[in-house]
Amino acid sequence: MMKSILPPTILQSLSTSNIISSLSELPSGCRYLIGTHDGTFHCDESLAIGLLKMLPNYMSSDAVIVRTRNPEILQKCDIVVDVGAKYDPSAHRYDHHQREFSGVLGGYKTKLSSAGLVYQHFGKDILRSILSSDSTEPVSEEFIDICFDKVYKGFVEHIDAIDNGISVADGPLRYLVTTTLSSRISHLNPAWNEPQSAELSNEQFRSAMLLACNEFSGQVLGLARAWWPAREVVARALQERLEVHPSGQIAMLAQACPWKDHLFDLEAEQGLVGRLLYVLYP
Repeated sequence: MMKSILPPTILQSLSTSNIISSLSELPSGCRYLIGTHDGTFHCDESLAIGLLKMLPNYMSSDAVIVRTRNPEILQKCDIVVDVGAKYDPSAHRYDHHQREFSGVLGGYKTKLSSAGLVYQHFGKDILRSILSSDSTEPVSEEFIDICFDKVYKGFVEHIDAIDNGISVADGPLRYLVTTTLSSRISHLNPAWNEPQSAELSNEQFRSAMLLACNEFSGQVLGLARAWWPAREVVARALQERLEVHPSGQIAMLAQACPWKDHLFDLEAEQGLVGRLLYVLYP
């Protein structure tokens, strides 16, 4: 089993979430009701609900998840995800199944699923929550902006695409990939010949949230801990390039690190696009 890399406060929020199927199960002291559909769960709403539970407002036990398709119950929810045939951010309604919906994240072409919708509206706050829970260092807003785009492109977008039936390529695929996060979460649903109940399904949905959010957090923390610090190494190499060669076309990194994205960004910022020919490192 994969080791959890979720920050402890977020792990606690997800693993102890109250998940119910009817209002008769509603615990006392409920402050927020988060709605999604019951039955077979998918990667997009498993991630979407888990991401919401990372936010300070929904992190505590008084934010209860209800899985239902009953419109009367959904109407009483503070936020509804992946059900209800309505997209209205002002009312916190985030469904993508309605025929007229065609929303995408700015700069992308992939239709959003409920995961992408929650990320679009709450993503930067979710990133801040993960990063502030992981470190006492102040969170850089520059990093938040860059991380928001990289996490969508490198993680959330393919979940949006799979849920909306968008193929990874035009034409026949050369081979199948059957171990995506979406497929692994689908396997958490009880099989047709296993015991079936709302309680069992809700417990498996909790496992799906933990799996999805653990991998999401891994993506974010990997960028924060290993990728972002490399920017300083690349910036220093650019600054000192004239000491390496008078042409300024060779940069020497102090050590091997993830450098390409940083180099392209810094070249554009400093008006150096096309000037550098070689990047060397030990």
